[in-house]
Amino acid sequence: AGTGSYVFTNDVPPNKIGQSLLLFNGDTGIAIANSSINDAAYTNTFDEGLTNAMTVALWAKGWPSGWNPFVSKFGEGPGWQLRNDGNNNVSPCWTVRGIGTNSFVTLGTVVYNNPEDLAATGFTFGNDGTWHLYVGTFDAATGIVNLYVDGALGASAVSNGVYNVSSDSHLCIGARDAHGTPGNYFTGEVYDVRVYNYAVSAVTVSNWYGVI
Repeated sequence: AGTGSYVFTNDVPPNKIGQSLLLFNGDTGIAIANSSINDAAYTNTFDEGLTNAMTVALWAKGWPSGWNPFVSKFGEGPGWQLRNDGNNNVSPCWTVRGIGTNSFVTLGTVVYNNPEDLAATGFTFGNDGTWHLYVGTFDAATGIVNLYVDGALGASAVSNGVYNVSSDSHLCIGARDAHGTPGNYFTGEVYDVRVYNYAVSAVTVSNWYGVI
């Protein structure tokens, strides 16, 4: 999505292997094929399969400007994003839209009085030139939404319900697809993007980061 300003690089998080994706010009993201109903071969892997629970995780180096995401499935209305909180512009944010207005934040900060936007205000060092791990989880059965930064719980909310899907927007890495129109590009590096149809545990997140 965009102009094609990306390369793969051997710069990866500490003790990791493989390559990372470098989006170097602020005009390009990666849209996952068949993740939108606008695709002829659309599958609902990232829609109906995630309405009750999910985990979205990635390593990133660099910081999105404005409201721009690291990874998203639209998220302005239906959908979700791991992004800049867009308020103080220094805190990571995990937003799952359509999960209800009864959400109550127990850790972190609500962004612009929207209880579905959860910012980890204690973590403001994302743009320090090093790699960071961001993990968002959501579980409608427990009502809990969590945001982890570098293996530690940075924000949490309770009393959440099933979220509304964004089937006409692609799952995007380093961008946001607004009903078929990509934009909001991230400049930086991304490594090991993961999406699960369940909420992983805090121990699992710590293991991914290498704490345990």
